Amino acid sequence: MKLTIFFVSLILILSSNILAQSCSCEKDVLKQNWNNSAYVVIAEVNSVEPSPKIWSGTLWVRQEVNYKILQNIKGEVANDKITVSHYVVNNSFTADEDIPQLSPRMFKKGESLLVFLNEDSRQSKSSTQKKYISEDANCGALIATKSTTSIVESFK
Repeated sequence: MKLTIFFVSLILILSSNILAQSCSCEKDVLKQNWNNSAYVVIAEVNSVEPSPKIWSGTLWVRQEVNYKILQNIKGEVANDKITVSHYVVNNSFTADEDIPQLSPRMFKKGESLLVFLNEDSRQSKSSTQKKYISEDANCGALIATKSTTSIVESFK
């Protein structure tokens, strides 16, 4: 019995960040992100670039994620494989709880995320592939659940 309680508690603790995210990214926040984004996609995480090792603060710090596009919901991104910069903000829903990096539970290889995007204005002019940015550190990337995807698709 004690072992069962331990495992249930452990599962609840480990999923608390994702549960907090889905509860806090209310429809009005998602609608605002929709309005502020040129693109909204469902994308699968291919890889995550190394951590910047510092939190955003005086400077905006980003970490890049490489995605495979599964579905374009708003706009059409240039390629089926894209690189997206995400802000690394302490105590945000997309960040690790302890280390200045994106959450490894959320940004793990194979995870399908709903991502709000704009073209990255800081990309090199000589770059042949467009880069994108997700500007909301809390609700700019979400686990692509049926309910969240349905809400976002209703904004079309």
